[in-house]
Amino acid sequence: MIPAMILMILFWSTDLQAQSVSPPAELSFRLVNGTTSCSGTVEVFYRGVWSGVCSGWWSMMRQVKFVCRELDCGNPVAESRGPLVEYGRRGVRLSSCRGHESSIRKCDITEGRGVCYGEYYHHVTCSESVRLVDGAGLCSGRVEVKSNQSWASVCEADFDRQDAEVVCGELGCGAPAALQGGLYGEGEGQTWDKEFQCKGKESLLLDCDTSDRENNTCLPGNAVGLTCSGKKQFVTQSTLFLTWSEEYERQYRCVLVRK
Repeated sequence: MIPAMILMILFWSTDLQAQSVSPPAELSFRLVNGTTSCSGTVEVFYRGVWSGVCSGWWSMMRQVKFVCRELDCGNPVAESRGPLVEYGRRGVRLSSCRGHESSIRKCDITEGRGVCYGEYYHHVTCSESVRLVDGAGLCSGRVEVKSNQSWASVCEADFDRQDAEVVCGELGCGAPAALQGGLYGEGEGQTWDKEFQCKGKESLLLDCDTSDRENNTCLPGNAVGLTCSGKKQFVTQSTLFLTWSEEYERQYRCVLVRK
């Protein structure tokens, strides 16, 4: 028999531990049931509950960009249907999002049971360790690599055409069209300290071989900028594709293509 005093201490300790765990921040995102930390079904913490996100997929590409950025997961790579929303299940619908808002609070939010009836939750995949920033669209910008939970710019001398082919492919973009130091400005953080030695056929940039840089300096203006050509495609279902064009991205237009 455990003495009553010990039981009281155990219950008190457990209660303190429960109180010490802070709830998620209101309107924070998470991705669940994915293959990596940067993929999965989108959920948002709203009014004390994790709810699946559903909305018309015509506007979802703006929200995918927003979700990936909020999770510090780089660029959107793919978007697809997640589980079918069951009748009576709670869901959240986001609207009026363009992907550049400083906070999800800038978007209109509708929530409640049955609000997403007949729709699907959204499943997204973001690039986990490479991104293009400060460019004109999803397929252009300064190359940054995630290192020790922070993003680092890549020096032009450490990056060539074959490396660029891998990055464009990893992000679901077309072939490299422009590769130049300082093309999209300088990063404010650290600089990647390795030289990439991709063969051009790797699936991920971090699958490429690397070597130590001959010198540890990267001169100002040499952070490599990359523009990928072609169009970016996001799977919405097995026979339906949403084609996202660099030319139209600034105006948030899209073209429906059937296979």
